[in-house]
Amino acid sequence: MTHEMLPTEPRCRTAPDERCGGFTLLEILGVLAVIAILGVFVAQSAIVRMRDEARRSEHLSLVNMSQALRDAVPRQRGLPAAVGLSDLVALELQIPPNRAEETPQGHRRRFLLDPALRLGTNINLTAPYTQSAAGSLQPVSPRGMIVSCLARDVPSDLNFDTVWDLAKGTVPAGMNVDAEDFFVQRLDLRGVFHRLILNNVDRDHVGLYAIDGFGLQWVEVGTRREAWFFHGTTVTLYYANGDLQAREVLMEDTSYVHEHGQWGRQVIYGGRPAAGSFGELVEAFLNAPPPSDPKFGANQQAVIDEFYEYMWTYAIWAMGSPPAVAQFEKGGTTSDTQVPPFRILNDCDARMAAFTNNLID
Repeated sequence: MTHEMLPTEPRCRTAPDERCGGFTLLEILGVLAVIAILGVFVAQSAIVRMRDEARRSEHLSLVNMSQALRDAVPRQRGLPAAVGLSDLVALELQIPPNRAEETPQGHRRRFLLDPALRLGTNINLTAPYTQSAAGSLQPVSPRGMIVSCLARDVPSDLNFDTVWDLAKGTVPAGMNVDAEDFFVQRLDLRGVFHRLILNNVDRDHVGLYAIDGFGLQWVEVGTRREAWFFHGTTVTLYYANGDLQAREVLMEDTSYVHEHGQWGRQVIYGGRPAAGSFGELVEAFLNAPPPSDPKFGANQQAVIDEFYEYMWTYAIWAMGSPPAVAQFEKGGTTSDTQVPPFRILNDCDARMAAFTNNLID
């Protein structure tokens, strides 16, 4: 028997616009168009994020640089000219000089000092300034700036006052850049200087002192010195005989008074009349270097205080303490006949002897 093969029917028949497995060219083109559009948005978002990060990074860099200058200037005991500020920043932050001079985009920053800045012992002097034992007159306009731009080099002919006074969100005339890409970090250096006053009211001795590692200086009798020094400056004070009295570090405006051969923070007696021969002996005793190892912390002042009380009480006892005590009355041995000045004198005498012995033994 003969079997005839019948033609096989196609499994599916589709119209041109109907799907039969896979994607049509039109669908693929549509997907690619959507991907392209999303890619544009993603790229734009990434660019915005990168630009915002660059701006944030530049702002933080300038803040760090200005703080580095505030730290370095007093520590170096000097303020360089404007052209040397970037090198000082690089040294302080331990970075290559070009990282201080330029933005990461390669655009040049500008370090500026106020043209009105005056430092030193002459009103006409300005930066560079290096501190000496003489210090400075009161600093005038100790201001500086770091100016940068992410889009271009900062011009070299900027007017200091104009840039200092710029409102936020504005740029100098002639700089056609986005205001968000322009940065001004202002630097006020007034806080790195402290006023030091040395006033000598002593009638007989010059006031000896030293500044940092410089040699011995002095303030003449009846005169004063006033100057400004960097934060952290060491002030060494000496007794009239040249022995070390104290060493302090300037952390704020400070004044010292030299009186009776030594320095203090305030006037004790002021411009009193000459002490006389006995007073001079007392002053010499007080100003003498203390013993190296006195007992029980005894010192010259304790002996003088006890002697003063002894003499004061002796005067009261000698004059009597009317109406209860007669002149030089000694009293008896019982509690109801004791004379207070006499008892105080006995106690003062014992304490004075003890202080003196503890001082010299």
